[in-house]
Amino acid sequence: MPVNLKKYGWRDSFERILKEQKEKLPNTFPGRVISVHRTSYEVISEKGIMFAEIDGNRLKDKDVFSKPVVGDWVLIFAIENSKDKYLIEYIFPRYGVLKRERVRERDTQIIASNVDLVLIVFAIDQSINFSLLDRMLIQLLQDNLPCVLVFNKTDLMEHKNEEQNIREKITHNIPLVFTSTKTKEGIQALKKFFKEQETIAIIGASGVGKSSLANLLSLGENSQKVGLVNMLTKEGRHTTTSRRLILVQNGSLVIDMPGIRSFALRKEDYKEDIDKLFFQVESFAQYCKFRNCHHKNESGCAVKKAIEEGKLDIKILEQYQRTKEKLRK
Repeated sequence: MPVNLKKYGWRDSFERILKEQKEKLPNTFPGRVISVHRTSYEVISEKGIMFAEIDGNRLKDKDVFSKPVVGDWVLIFAIENSKDKYLIEYIFPRYGVLKRERVRERDTQIIASNVDLVLIVFAIDQSINFSLLDRMLIQLLQDNLPCVLVFNKTDLMEHKNEEQNIREKITHNIPLVFTSTKTKEGIQALKKFFKEQETIAIIGASGVGKSSLANLLSLGENSQKVGLVNMLTKEGRHTTTSRRLILVQNGSLVIDMPGIRSFALRKEDYKEDIDKLFFQVESFAQYCKFRNCHHKNESGCAVKKAIEEGKLDIKILEQYQRTKEKLRK
């Protein structure tokens, strides 16, 4: 029985592109990359799951955008005189590209493509890196990707006021969901963001429970293996080692991926987006006497005046200043 690609996110808008490309590449057929391996790509097509490769020119190309990633829609064809061997010939135009800058490698890494929503997951029993969170949010703003913040493992909260403390520190206008895969707290609230045929990427550090959340939502054959938790590091062992697209129970698609420890930004990229992230500050900053006002001790500062008048929470300004300072380094 043929696989219905609409279940995997195929859109009517792809039909025109498919028709145009089929005229040039008549023996090809569409599929979606569900996992990337060292030398091959796992693709779901109407014929089922198959493994495909890329040609030498694409393999040698240093442009990271020229290579397929998880979530890509591609055209593939069967290699003549070879059994079960396929080649990726074309990558459909992408939307919702999730990427990050890598400091050590000094390049851009494409994490996934054709993403509709990003879940940023933190574990409530671990120290929450708010600087990392801000960098992630700024990158998602640049990529025009909506997101939801998930604070997992509420069953491990040591103090009842921890949730309230986190809510007070998150000053951005972004949905927050507190969850526990053990008690099922917050799972129904999280499921409301999962829509049929839409793709959700789950990002966060190792051990925050990304795979456990994906498992709870999917309950399918392709669900991720969840490793034991090391009680010293609080991190899962042998969990997600590669990105994989999973079809979950309600018809949504989830991309679970390995833990992300760092999230760099290029300095020339974040200047405009940090103001979008802290839009509350910017709404007053435009009325400051000096264009380069740092909202500290300058005269005629409209931001400081807004705080004095109770129109702006000082915690928002402090977080804005901390984020800018750390990104300058």
